[in-house]
Amino acid sequence: MRQRRWAVTVGLVLLAAAPVGAADERGAVSVGGGVFAPYDGNPGGTALLGAEGRVSKHVSVGGEVEYRKSEMRISSIPDVNVDSVNLRALVRYTWFPGPVHPYVGAGAGLGVHSFDGTARVGSYRVGVDGTGVGVGVLGLAGLDVPLGERVSLFAEGRVSGDLETTLFSGDQVGGVSGLSGARIHF
Repeated sequence: MRQRRWAVTVGLVLLAAAPVGAADERGAVSVGGGVFAPYDGNPGGTALLGAEGRVSKHVSVGGEVEYRKSEMRISSIPDVNVDSVNLRALVRYTWFPGPVHPYVGAGAGLGVHSFDGTARVGSYRVGVDGTGVGVGVLGLAGLDVPLGERVSLFAEGRVSGDLETTLFSGDQVGGVSGLSGARIHF
């Protein structure tokens, strides 16, 4: 639990600092949620909080904190409940063609993953419980729909490759996501 609080604290500092260091035109704060489907498991939910600053007309940089919850297969153990908090740095390239602004982006960062499940070893049940740290990369594509000068709605698809590096070293805890939300520009 202490590691989760630490991860959230670092994420909030990253979010607060990213627009200040990067903005020359304007910044934005994003909030969203949706569905996360791990590569080997059952879909669950995802939520994110992000901040960014524009460094040019088309490019923005920033950071985000993403929370995911799903069931996945970890080290050949099925149905392990995984709660993840991912802290990422992001870069986005946005086109401005008209009423809809398409964009693509990439990110990289760290994740704190909490595992809870039960493994069967012969006729015995063994509990799987622990917290690990991992690294990951992310690719995304989406659309921004401005509702005025200060607010826009977005929808995006994401693909992540997140590797657990401590508790279940080398196991994949990434997947694909579909989310939507709002951005407040300042």
